[in-house]
Amino acid sequence: ETDPFAGIAHELIDGLPILKDVIGATLFDLVSEAKPGDHLLLFGAARKGVLFQDTAKAWVHVRKSALNY
Repeated sequence: ETDPFAGIAHELIDGLPILKDVIGATLFDLVSEAKPGDHLLLFGAARKGVLFQDTAKAWVHVRKSALNY
């Protein structure tokens, strides 16, 4: 019965807790799901975007080469 978000800056958006220390968030509607092997894949359609840090710049990390730009 302990609130897992107690003491963490967050905002409820459409009933979902969204952390406020992030740049932004995207909310999705569940479209379908698949269970290939030992994990679950969820497929969704984006329905809302929220921006908390409007001065942040876009950032991309390429895992294969570990480059950032």
